[in-house]
Amino acid sequence: MKLLFISCMFLGWLSAVSVAMAQDTTAVKDNTLRGQYLYMLSKSNNYQGYKVINQSRLAALWKNFSDTLSKARAHAAQLQNKLNEQQQVIADLKNNMANKDKTLAESNAMVNEIKFLGIPINKGTYSTIMWLLVFALAAVLAFFVFQGARHRKEARYRIKLFEELSEEYQNHKIRANEKEKKLARELQDERNKLDEYMSRGIR
Repeated sequence: MKLLFISCMFLGWLSAVSVAMAQDTTAVKDNTLRGQYLYMLSKSNNYQGYKVINQSRLAALWKNFSDTLSKARAHAAQLQNKLNEQQQVIADLKNNMANKDKTLAESNAMVNEIKFLGIPINKGTYSTIMWLLVFALAAVLAFFVFQGARHRKEARYRIKLFEELSEEYQNHKIRANEKEKKLARELQDERNKLDEYMSRGIR
């Protein structure tokens, strides 16, 4: 019986609170917590310097405050979850970007490197070395070509000089031979004359 009485009292109190909340809700123009708080203060009575607040209005304000706080917490939790998800996505993107940068760097290294005698060398360095070798070989070739041209010129000069000397020697030899023959004839003539004089003198 006592339990039934308490239950009836509780139901009556809840209905009164609901009615008061409904009345207050229709009366309140500003539905924000601040508006409801100011409305509750405006409807409260003064007693010896204190505010006497209607319990139903206070309960309604507390319920609205709790609901608003719960919604704010739920919204904050949702935002935190979204933030965590976005941070995870950003971290994944950063990892993917780092992996792609690493792969790109390795690919560029492979593209920009060439193996020379089993030693990996940068293409720019390899190209510079090759061009230096080409210029060095071209310089050596030009030097030998120049030296060869000088030697060929010197050889032609020597050959021409030898031919001139040989021709002059042949001419000298011919002249000397002719002179020798001439002298031999003159000597023979003198001998013949001497023999003739000798034969005449004996007679």
